[in-house]
Amino acid sequence: MLKADIKNDIENRLSCLINQPLSSFGRAGNLLWAGFGDKLIKKSIVYKEISNLVSRYSLNVSCAWRLLHSGEIFTADYDFYVTKDNTINWDIVGNNRFDERRDLLLESIESKKICVRKIESDFIGGVKIFFDEEFILEIFPNDSLREEYWRFFERVPNEGDDNPHFVVYG
Repeated sequence: MLKADIKNDIENRLSCLINQPLSSFGRAGNLLWAGFGDKLIKKSIVYKEISNLVSRYSLNVSCAWRLLHSGEIFTADYDFYVTKDNTINWDIVGNNRFDERRDLLLESIESKKICVRKIESDFIGGVKIFFDEEFILEIFPNDSLREEYWRFFERVPNEGDDNPHFVVYG
């Protein structure tokens, strides 16, 4: 695939996010997830009696990233590892800088609808997602390994598989 094709393919795949609100933002270990669009009820694949409220679109990021607000870093991937009490227990929910900053962001997206306005990509899998209120999410692959950098997918309500995942890797 040509470099220009990669850039165009990424922008085309993510174009459905334009005008969608940022509806969730969090982490699983050191993987960032961002949800966009309306919330849907989705039954657990493992526990059929359990349903979750999830965002229609999901972006899972396992490479370097940062969220800017008004030209300053609001939070970034290294914040996962900065703990409140200088311990090594960064993985405990609520124990790191990211968790604190995420809570502030969630307050903001609950009080204001922060929507995606523009998507820009580069030819190595990097992406900039521009939002209202001067927020920008930057995703930038930062190694030469052949591993997954990030993935994007649309969830299907209730039971059943989600739509195919769009995976960007080295």
